[in-house]
Amino acid sequence: MAGIEFSDVAAALTCEQFARRELRMRGIRAQCPFHGGEHYNLQFFKDGRCYCHVCYKSADVVQLAACVWHTNQLDAARLLNDDY
Repeated sequence: MAGIEFSDVAAALTCEQFARRELRMRGIRAQCPFHGGEHYNLQFFKDGRCYCHVCYKSADVVQLAACVWHTNQLDAARLLNDDY
């Protein structure tokens, strides 16, 4: 089995693309899975990353997926690589 490069997975899929399939969105923002807020504080950027204006967490798509799917980053990268 070939290894997974986190940077390759993050380059192929942005946090916003992932969030549109996995999170509750309102416009260009989503509810933050890192702190579990009800408000839409998770913002997405053109570089593919996201940032929460409440808990101050910044993440790439692998970190975001790991949080949403309650798993570690390696398993999240594998799932992203297989599913997307």
